[in-house]
Amino acid sequence: MKWNWYNLDRAMSMRGMNGIGNVARLVQKLADHGLVDFIPSNVPAMPTYRVSEKGLKFLDDLNSKSHQ
Repeated sequence: MKWNWYNLDRAMSMRGMNGIGNVARLVQKLADHGLVDFIPSNVPAMPTYRVSEKGLKFLDDLNSKSHQ
């Protein structure tokens, strides 16, 4: 699944979280930990992000723990 800052900002806003400023920090922290990859887009100010292999494994591990 690919997503950009706008989609993430809207999802965060629907959950009552602050948007744009937090999106950049959130995604950068996830990228710093190898959980997401930045994908170049046609609009440099709106990169696309993708959950990395490490991020998918982390989510699978979380899901497994929640079902134990």
